[in-house]
Amino acid sequence: MLKNVLGVVLTANENPDLYSLTAHRPLAMVPIGGRYRVTDFILSNLVNAGISNVSFFAYQPYQSLLNFFSNSRSWDLDRKNGGLKMYFQNTMEQGYTGSELMHIYRNLDRLITPTVEYVLVSRVGVICNIDFEEMADLLEADSKADVVCAYARRPSNYHYCTDQVIFKRTGKRITSTGVNTERSRIVNLDMGMYLMSVDVFKRLIIEGVEDLECNTFQQFFYRSLRNLNVIGYEYNGFVSPITNLSNYFKANMAILDPIASEELFYGPRKIYTVSRDEAPTYYSERSRVENSFFGTGCSIEGHIKNSVISRRVTIEPGAIVENCVIFSDTTIRSGARLKNVIVDTNCEISENNELAGNPETPLIIPKRTRI
Repeated sequence: MLKNVLGVVLTANENPDLYSLTAHRPLAMVPIGGRYRVTDFILSNLVNAGISNVSFFAYQPYQSLLNFFSNSRSWDLDRKNGGLKMYFQNTMEQGYTGSELMHIYRNLDRLITPTVEYVLVSRVGVICNIDFEEMADLLEADSKADVVCAYARRPSNYHYCTDQVIFKRTGKRITSTGVNTERSRIVNLDMGMYLMSVDVFKRLIIEGVEDLECNTFQQFFYRSLRNLNVIGYEYNGFVSPITNLSNYFKANMAILDPIASEELFYGPRKIYTVSRDEAPTYYSERSRVENSFFGTGCSIEGHIKNSVISRRVTIEPGAIVENCVIFSDTTIRSGARLKNVIVDTNCEISENNELAGNPETPLIIPKRTRI
């Protein structure tokens, strides 16, 4: 178990393509899989490896994060020593630079306590169930390594790989980065997870702030590869980075696959979330459900196929929902037909309304819409 490791979770630099989902919430708080939030995966991965000292860097809008993390017992991070610490940056404050590196630098003395020997830096928007202890074993086995970074070896035309950052390797060593243009059949997709000693972490933050040309930790890490001995940890499990709206939609659809859901949710490493004291979902005799996930408190009387339904959703008789992601507290009236649609929280779809997108560009219905 990784007792002397500080987990640093970064949420900055979200793709503007996600703004339709993140206008009222950070990416970390976007629902996924019916009952989870995006942040549940990285927090669960950290605590499953025994990392109980976690620092979370967040930006506006962050009210939903405050509400969600007001009780961090779900991840056993509600503790006096270590636990979950939030570092918020107000983008309206005087002297704001927009730099994630500066945000970390300003809090460096608070982050690094005498007991911290290693730092695991991770971006928030990667859906996977990874064993960080295996990464630590690699770092411990190679005394010359500065950083171990996780990558997934995937076909270049796989749904989330297009235009993503990839690693170029010489043996085990990561030597440079590039952008996936699908010219190679197989690529090494950067998962945005980096384990290093505390001294290397501090050096990267200080040099990154002095550099002035990089805003995020990830940008400066890429730039520093030529000066570091970085080795790769190949992750072979399910992974789906959420970098744009299409990838978010496809991540939800991919989770419906029985093999993927078995690995993510029912293996030895659990994914934790804030539990709700709610009634179970009700399915009427007229309902018809195929290959779908549901949160608690729903009332289902229509036909649901290949869809992810969050908590307290009502789907009335005669409604048909196919290949959709429905957020909480939404009502879909009788006779409505939805296909390849993302419906945000507190929406109402009127009777006999027909809405459709496509798998590459799903239609999104904004929060609190009546249509």
